[in-house]
Amino acid sequence: MMKNEIGYDECSAYQVSIYCGRRVGYTDEILPLSIVERICDEFVNDEKYCVTITETQFKYVNGSEPGVIVGLIKYPRFPKKPDVIRSLADKLARKLLIGMKQIRVSVATHTTTFMLTNMNLERKYSSNDEQMSQINNKKTKSDNVN
Repeated sequence: MMKNEIGYDECSAYQVSIYCGRRVGYTDEILPLSIVERICDEFVNDEKYCVTITETQFKYVNGSEPGVIVGLIKYPRFPKKPDVIRSLADKLARKLLIGMKQIRVSVATHTTTFMLTNMNLERKYSSNDEQMSQINNKKTKSDNVN
């Protein structure tokens, strides 16, 4: 009879979390989780790496939306240096930013959080915000006249 043997590997810890919503811009459209899964599948196959996908709910002033936290860790079996893991996270975050039609995506390590911004969507929605603000200001002025 063979005896069970358990191996043990250890390395210094390093992890990165990517925070990505599933709402398209400021619309009511919510993208399915399957799109996140497809983006991550392509990424892990191309990069020969592993990620986790955790569903989450973002709560913010006057709203909320479903989202995901995509995690990358320093894995003891195939340890990579922190700067390599952070670079991989940045690359995946950019894919999620575009693929999930997000205005912003946040990437957090244990010491730093950085944000990527899709400037094309930022401009699109900023101009819409300005237009809505101008419309609301005109309504307010016309309401005051009466």
